[in-house]
Amino acid sequence: MSNVPPPPPEYKNKLFSYALSNALEPKKVNGLWFSEKEVYLDGYTFEECRFDNCKLHVANAENVNLINCYISNDSYFVYGASALSAIKLFNCRTDWYYSNAPWYVPQRDAKGRITLSNNALSSLAGLVSKSNV
Repeated sequence: MSNVPPPPPEYKNKLFSYALSNALEPKKVNGLWFSEKEVYLDGYTFEECRFDNCKLHVANAENVNLINCYISNDSYFVYGASALSAIKLFNCRTDWYYSNAPWYVPQRDAKGRITLSNNALSSLAGLVSKSNV
């Protein structure tokens, strides 16, 4: 048995906070050129990167960081359900999307009420966007 006393509780809390913040911090990718690759953006910070003709995955967009990056028009996005939900809510008050990109808006009835549910989204998970960036 050791005679060394345990660290004070505030030390454990600070250590836990430090470990948690480092674990959640996005991994950094700097200065890479991706060509005809499949790239998962969640959990990364891409800085000064280039994406040409790439398939870019965005699962939930909570931890996606792009800083001074170039994305070519022939690259496209694949959205997960939670990312798609945010896109639909953002676009729900713009009529242009309902006639030109209906997969990026929630259902809307004749009275203007919208329906956005996880069940509807799960069938659209993996939606691919070939629109210009």
